[in-house]
Amino acid sequence: MVLPVLGMTRPGAPFPRPLNYKSELLYHLRAADLLLGHKPGENVLTALTGEVPTFTRASAGGLTRDALGYLTLWGKSVPRIEMYDLDGDGYYETPGVMLEGQRENVCLRSEAINHGDWTNVNSPIVTNDDAEAPDRTISADKIEDDSAADSEGRRQDIGIANDSTTWCASVFVKKAPAGAPVLKLLALLTGGSVPSAALYVDPINGANIASGSVRDSGVVEYSTYYRIWLTVDNDSSGNNNMALFLMPAVRASGDVGAASDVVTTVGSNHFWGVQVENAAFPSTYIYTGGAAVTRVADALTYTLAWLGQ
Repeated sequence: MVLPVLGMTRPGAPFPRPLNYKSELLYHLRAADLLLGHKPGENVLTALTGEVPTFTRASAGGLTRDALGYLTLWGKSVPRIEMYDLDGDGYYETPGVMLEGQRENVCLRSEAINHGDWTNVNSPIVTNDDAEAPDRTISADKIEDDSAADSEGRRQDIGIANDSTTWCASVFVKKAPAGAPVLKLLALLTGGSVPSAALYVDPINGANIASGSVRDSGVVEYSTYYRIWLTVDNDSSGNNNMALFLMPAVRASGDVGAASDVVTTVGSNHFWGVQVENAAFPSTYIYTGGAAVTRVADALTYTLAWLGQ
């Protein structure tokens, strides 16, 4: 959920419109004539009208977009300001307060795809910290498929519950120049009925096509990156593992017209910020090392004394 706040970042930026106008909470805030304010560079919210809210979160926050589309990390109990491009000019000038429920990233080494928690699919070339990542650190890894005989990439196996819930996998992929091959994100649930969900993405322009048991999917722009994601339903048939695949070259450059692999394709792409959540859509990115990490729910609290009047 996002609440609009007043905090323009350049002359002429539009006044924030409601970004979640169907929200019951936002309806109450508007009815109570409560208006939040935020100044760029400050980690506090102010009340321009009405009551001053209390914000809490008992953990660091997931990363959110700044005015240029890069990601910013927020500390414990610091309100997260997400910037939005509402007019399509490529500049994220409209701020909102990001409020999310609790989520857990169960994918290990989310930014270290060269680590031993990931394994090879055949024999790819993996270059650690090869490019600038969405958070402006040099931490994006390059995966290269240099074999025309088979498909190469990286894989991580993640334990999941044998139930009928939905799983969401996402990763940031660097926008690529002309000539870059089509890549694939694949989530394969194993142990039972083995549903397979794949998303083929052109890293040049974000064009994509889903295949298999994909429930939902998407591509979201973040400055020089795309965040690609898919969801897949488990079915209580015995599936207790997700095999997550990052495949850098599965079809020729620009050829995203079919959801099938061409094993003779070679080339490379950059990946960063892998996330796997037991949810029906992706939440803001949560960094992980050698263990799963939970981001605690955001809480923006008003007493709303006017309700009793």
